[in-house]
Amino acid sequence: MMQRASARTRIGVVAIAVLCTGNAVDGEPRAPISVLQQEAARVLVPPLILFEVHDPHATTEAVTGSTTIGFDDAVVAAGRVLRISVKADGELTRADGTAAPGATISWKTSGASNGVGVNGTLTRSAYTQVFQGNLAARSGSVGVTWSIAFSGTAVRAGTHQVALRWRIDTIVP
Repeated sequence: MMQRASARTRIGVVAIAVLCTGNAVDGEPRAPISVLQQEAARVLVPPLILFEVHDPHATTEAVTGSTTIGFDDAVVAAGRVLRISVKADGELTRADGTAAPGATISWKTSGASNGVGVNGTLTRSAYTQVFQGNLAARSGSVGVTWSIAFSGTAVRAGTHQVALRWRIDTIVP
């Protein structure tokens, strides 16, 4: 029997180092120098998504309802923003641990604060952007509603879950 994972979200501190180079001091050309600038933020993301599927032929929302994806205490280099992306960290599995083939997991974003939410579809092969903060934002968040739809006939009702792998980047927008 599978134990349900806690619906709590994972909070972590992400530190990102940026290597900056310069070649002028007080307007005078100098030999190139390197400066290591630390970027950091506390990030709030769910470690997995649970679905209680009653009708395998209907789209089902996650049992957690809307989850919050976000960050706070951000220290990001000037001209850069924080981007949060996700991919599946394994197969969608049923309560008995077997894979559930033919599933499409997608999300819709709403209520973005200090940034932009991006709707998308979860894959195992590539990270997909979920949220991008605004310039100079020290915090930001977005509500995410996850849903699952199945194709094929080998689908059973019951509990399904997928683990998530998150990527946090700072980028120049």
